[in-house]
Amino acid sequence: MLFSKYFSKKNRALKFWAGVITLLIWIAVMSVNTETRSFDISTSFIVGDGKIITSTLPLSVHVDVEGNLFNLTSIPQEEMTVTKNLSNFQRDRITLYFGPQDFPQLSNVKITSIFPKKVSIQVSPKIRKTVKVDPFISGRPLFGYRIAHAVATPERITISGPKKELEHLEEISTDAIDITDKKEETVITSPIIKGNPLFTIEGDEAVTVTVTFERDIKSREFRFVPLQIEGDAIATIKPATVGVKLRGPVDLLEQLKSDGFSATVPYLPKKKYFVSEYTVANLPEGVTVVRKQNIKKINVTIRKEPTKIHQQSEKKKK
Repeated sequence: MLFSKYFSKKNRALKFWAGVITLLIWIAVMSVNTETRSFDISTSFIVGDGKIITSTLPLSVHVDVEGNLFNLTSIPQEEMTVTKNLSNFQRDRITLYFGPQDFPQLSNVKITSIFPKKVSIQVSPKIRKTVKVDPFISGRPLFGYRIAHAVATPERITISGPKKELEHLEEISTDAIDITDKKEETVITSPIIKGNPLFTIEGDEAVTVTVTFERDIKSREFRFVPLQIEGDAIATIKPATVGVKLRGPVDLLEQLKSDGFSATVPYLPKKKYFVSEYTVANLPEGVTVVRKQNIKKINVTIRKEPTKIHQQSEKKKK
């Protein structure tokens, strides 16, 4: 019984020391064996007041490292960032280098590769400027109408950005505002299109645009307007046509072009006579005569007399 207890205690001690020795061997092996890992470390660049970076910057730096398992597992698991402070640089073009000293989180392992290792940065003075907002109108209003006014509220906004790009800017546009087939006042909130990602709009980045419309008034020449005699008489008239210039809404002028209209010479109770005047009547409301072709002599030959009712009305006029 005593012999059994003696060997049981001795076995426990042997098992303990065997475990310790195994652990030490494992630690020794792990400390000798190396592994490689890669990290994409976010970048951050700081510039002083009154300056802005205008060149394209890398969003991250790729770093390859080598180390034993213990050191690799000690690297923080949260996202890492490398920061470069450019506040003390006075030049417009700066060249920066990334080295092991920029990655203190990796100090326990060996850095074998960094990409990119060098970055060229362009820095510009930063200015503020107030510019006009120009509403960008797309499409066409309803036929016969045109834009009377397109006004943005506010009419001017303040922008900050690189001096070189901003100092010559006088106006900035809104997003496209579609007015296709519209004729009534339109009010819409539209974002401002900066046009340059380095520009910063101070305040609201949208404006209210009010678009109002009016009739589209134009003048048009009608060169071959037929001459006819007033009333229901039938006559031969020479010249047979005259030229007329009208002014009015374009849709009404277009309608006159397709439907046609005529000019009228007065009826006289004669077989043959001539006149120098003619009238253009029965035009749509809003259409006026700007100019008539000047004809010194219009020859009229009556081929069929008007009705008696019309003749009596002509006699009363005389």
